Amino acid sequence: MNPKINRYQSRCRGMTLIELVVVMLIISLMVGMVIMDVVSSYRRERLDEDLARFSETLTLAAEQAIFDRKTYLVVIEVMDGFYTVYEELSDGQYDELDPLLDTEVLNWCYIETIEYEDGSTQYSGEVILRATPSGWESSVLFSFLDDENDRQRYLRCDQTTARNVVSNLPLDFFWPEKEVSMLSPI
Repeated sequence: MNPKINRYQSRCRGMTLIELVVVMLIISLMVGMVIMDVVSSYRRERLDEDLARFSETLTLAAEQAIFDRKTYLVVIEVMDGFYTVYEELSDGQYDELDPLLDTEVLNWCYIETIEYEDGSTQYSGEVILRATPSGWESSVLFSFLDDENDRQRYLRCDQTTARNVVSNLPLDFFWPEKEVSMLSPI
């Protein structure tokens, strides 16, 4: 047997401990990055699902008010995230035992601020939005934060329409050049 071959074979038998540690470190970093991306994606989806459900409730209330020619109230508990739709009985009163749409809740986000057309801002308490036969009674801007306070979404209800706008970027109030109604063509 050739002695040069035996020396070469003994040097190439396997990996050193340092090489194994480096490979394991690289693999664990890659797995960690994938897990962080999956968790971030899941949290983003939860926020978007919450906001989509809230926006859908607002749209249904506004459209139902137009179709039924009645006024519906969307009652929102800002701090708790509960919202329910009721038919207006008289002068803003509603029957709490008979909601048009059952109470929903924001599970994965909360309402940070609510801005009104007159420049006022609300951070807590109860908000009542009026969906009338001609659309929303007033324009309102909502700012939402996810449960980790690092993702923000925005929603706007536009006056005299049944429209809601959802965005990842801050929204401003919509001021049409002429009065728009859901009942007349644009």
